[in-house]
Amino acid sequence: MFQRLIILIFISFVPFLFSCPSFAQTGNAYETLYTFNGDDAQDWLGYSVSGAGDVNGDGYDDLIVGAWGDENNGFLSGSARVLSGFDGAILYTYNGGSADDRFGYSVSGAGDVNGDGFDDFIVGAPLTGSSNTGSARVYSGFDGTILHGFGGGVVNSYFGWSVSGAGDVNGDGFADLIIGAPNDDSTGNNNAGRATVYSGFNGTVLYSYVGDNVDDSFGRSVSDAGDVNGDGFGDFMVGANGDDNNGSLSGSVKVYSGFDGSVLYALDGDSGGIHFGWSVSGAGDVNGDGFDDFIV
Repeated sequence: MFQRLIILIFISFVPFLFSCPSFAQTGNAYETLYTFNGDDAQDWLGYSVSGAGDVNGDGYDDLIVGAWGDENNGFLSGSARVLSGFDGAILYTYNGGSADDRFGYSVSGAGDVNGDGFDDFIVGAPLTGSSNTGSARVYSGFDGTILHGFGGGVVNSYFGWSVSGAGDVNGDGFADLIIGAPNDDSTGNNNAGRATVYSGFNGTVLYSYVGDNVDDSFGRSVSDAGDVNGDGFGDFMVGANGDDNNGSLSGSVKVYSGFDGSVLYALDGDSGGIHFGWSVSGAGDVNGDGFDDFIV
């Protein structure tokens, strides 16, 4: 049943991603609204993409796109652009601080982090620093300034490999954040990984989780899951594509309660080598039962 749900959700999104004759023959028509291109060879614009919410308060949802190969501030320094949903214009452009930052490797809308009525956004740079500790920055949608800056602090942790808004986890009225570091080994397990949930209000750590075993790569993917259990608090999810519970690299995903941080669901890949949990996302209320669903 879970596999079938994943397949159905994927098929429902396919027409929006691709235009091909098989869909045209059914009578469905799809219009390309905007096309954006990288400025230079190997910019990798579009490696990461996300809705950004209504950043500028014009009533139209906007977009954020990462280009981790951009070289504006050195080799693979990276960049990210926020684009207007209304007319496709560039609202903000940010560049990685130095060579090899890979700024823009991950991007996401963050919700209204500071409560000013404008949606904010977050960008990850997993190779920031000479030791690849990684970093992530949260930016104001209102004026583009930095609201929060987070650093990994662990050598080769790749903190910022995955970033996402987490919804309002603690019920304080401010959107919170989640950041993954899949190579974190601070517990002594090499590449076990870590995911950390931060308060949007003041940037403090609300929850922190680590992978169970060596090479789990916990935090490879992170996402807001919506309100999965209907308690009024935003929940969140973390993927660990390297988990070996059902064979080598079968992968796993955990969904956590925003209210108390407990595990709501623990899901494992069916067999070895499928990397279940490489990507995760909240899916909204797919089946209309009043509870938010999710996709892996």
